[in-house]
Amino acid sequence: ALHGRVLGPLLRPRLALALVGLASAAVLYAGADLFMIGLRALAPALAAQVESVYAWSDDAPLPVRLTLLCVIVPGEDLVWRGMVTLPLAARCGPWLGCLLAGTLFAIAHLTSGPPLLVIAALAMGTLWSLLAVRTRSLVPVVTSHLAWDLVVMFVRPL
Repeated sequence: ALHGRVLGPLLRPRLALALVGLASAAVLYAGADLFMIGLRALAPALAAQVESVYAWSDDAPLPVRLTLLCVIVPGEDLVWRGMVTLPLAARCGPWLGCLLAGTLFAIAHLTSGPPLLVIAALAMGTLWSLLAVRTRSLVPVVTSHLAWDLVVMFVRPL
């Protein structure tokens, strides 16, 4: 009941917040694209791991992959941004709380894939945490996260 009262307002849909999420996904994608250009030049072996990050999505039909994303992304954001980040930010301050939450998100990905995935989870987890704290909503975070995943997995992989 407590989580419903606390998290419910964070999930209230508003078009302006969804648009903030889409804009943040575009900015994050552009930043990641530049990061990958540099990584390919400086650490090609690490950059080559991007293929294995995307490999899981080749194992299932497209409708299954899309359905999974529509379940996994909001679930991750509800837990990591709503239940982990916001309390940490309230206790430790916004910057440290978001960095701690991003670090925990990255640690949770240690067994999910190659080191590049952990680096991405740290960066994206921290940035999505900052977005949640800044907007006091999970709507732009879920929108950004879902748009990000759809683009990097199905439209234009990095």
